[in-house]
Amino acid sequence: MMAISDERLARVEEALAMLRTLMFDPAGAFESLKDAPLIQAFSFYLYLLVVFSVLFAAIAATAPHFLTQLPEVIVRTPPLLIFSGVFVALLFGGIVGMLISAVWLHIWVYAFGGRQGFKQTLKAYMLGMTPFLVLGWIPIINIFGAIWAILAVLNGIMQLHDMYSGAAILALLVSLLIPGVAALAAMPIAMPHLVGVMGW
Repeated sequence: MMAISDERLARVEEALAMLRTLMFDPAGAFESLKDAPLIQAFSFYLYLLVVFSVLFAAIAATAPHFLTQLPEVIVRTPPLLIFSGVFVALLFGGIVGMLISAVWLHIWVYAFGGRQGFKQTLKAYMLGMTPFLVLGWIPIINIFGAIWAILAVLNGIMQLHDMYSGAAILALLVSLLIPGVAALAAMPIAMPHLVGVMGW
């Protein structure tokens, strides 16, 4: 039992050290993780995603009691049901969305000269999302977490694909701008339907 406890403690300490370096020294972290197995990056991402989903779902479950402008159908929904629904949606969306986003990002990484393979792009995305998964559940501060994560992913692309900063920045910008512009273009069409469904 003692050996198991010591092993778990060592894993926790290793994960915390990895979190600190990814947050505050992403370039150094990615350089040291260049040859790390993909399963290590996925396990780390999944642990953070679970914690993020629990915290975000807890806030979502209590928010309707304080935000009276929300639709009545949401206000009347039991908190446990809201928590469960948000948690499952975030967990599922975080995994599927990660894979889709990494594939999309890799298209542009490859277009701008990245030749180290999809696994490295996937690793850069999963580990680069650390700041957002740590801060993304906190209202307002989550904006800074998102920006921080973008910069961390950029560091990951540069280090893991041995790309120049200019090429890496262009790859990341294009991968963000195209869906961003598409979402803005679709908003005037989608908004009336959303308002009708939500009952606002």
